Amino acid sequence: MFHRLTRLGVATSLINSERRAMTPVRIGAMVDRSVLGIMVDFGKGVPYHLGAGRWDDAALSEAEDRLAETPCHAGMPWGHVVFPEKRAPELLLAAKWAG
Repeated sequence: MFHRLTRLGVATSLINSERRAMTPVRIGAMVDRSVLGIMVDFGKGVPYHLGAGRWDDAALSEAEDRLAETPCHAGMPWGHVVFPEKRAPELLLAAKWAG
């Protein structure tokens, strides 16, 4: 479940802290619906990064790698983009439970 974070070089201790912070799951109002839009776009994009019949772990990791390089601007002014593969580790390091 957290293999992507490991591949991004995030320390196991930080991944475990993130896992603990995600329990229990709480559902609430969204702060910014553009983030949900990007998540939906990513979900719809997965089949375009996979070959026909290639729904195995290796293929899904490939698709994940490509999506991580996709520029995103949710919740930010137009023209300011972030890349998930760079921004996710930065946000995790800045999280209040990271220490």
